[in-house]
Amino acid sequence: MKYCQKCILPDTRPQLTLDASGVCSACRDSEKKISVDWPRREREWQELVKWAKLRAGRYDCVIPVSGGKDSTWQVVTCLAGGLRVLAVTWKTPARTSIGQKNLDNLIGLGVDHIDWRINPRVESEFMLRAFEKMGSPAVPMHLALFAIPLTVAVNFGIPLVIWGENSAVEYGGSDEDLKGARLNGAWLKKYGVSGGTTAADWASAGMAISDLASYRAPTDKEM
Repeated sequence: MKYCQKCILPDTRPQLTLDASGVCSACRDSEKKISVDWPRREREWQELVKWAKLRAGRYDCVIPVSGGKDSTWQVVTCLAGGLRVLAVTWKTPARTSIGQKNLDNLIGLGVDHIDWRINPRVESEFMLRAFEKMGSPAVPMHLALFAIPLTVAVNFGIPLVIWGENSAVEYGGSDEDLKGARLNGAWLKKYGVSGGTTAADWASAGMAISDLASYRAPTDKEM
């Protein structure tokens, strides 16, 4: 096992590569931020805000939130830009009191919020199967994290979903994957921490596809 000379991430992390200097792809991508034209990015953001407002109904954007630093900053930025925000959260089976306090603080910034809880029978069965098959019960969680905000956006007719970090950039990914950085079905299968599976891979007589609708990865057309 080898470790990055800068951040000490191991080369066993999926999608992470070390270059000839022993520096990982995530650190190299981070270095590129120094040369980003931030004034141009600000102009692009303002254009995106205008675009969303012209197409929106009750809400301009959906933001998947946890109450952590990233999603709180996303909400602050969108509110400062004048966007009407609908926040949505996948409710974990074991939310802590601190987690609830952080989420309440985010909602208190002034947004409508949906706390989405999956059918507990479906979720528990799914978690057990994921643990038995892959050694991790987290597959349902990651599929839900990506599917729920898109489901809400479609059902409410909201044109814009504000995501957080691009894990293919922040934690290492191939240059080919990062070109365009499109969040489509192929990206989710590779970087969505689902072990390369989709909802259809987990469906059975005991867990019908209709029960797993919330977990279905979007198609390229839907994106």
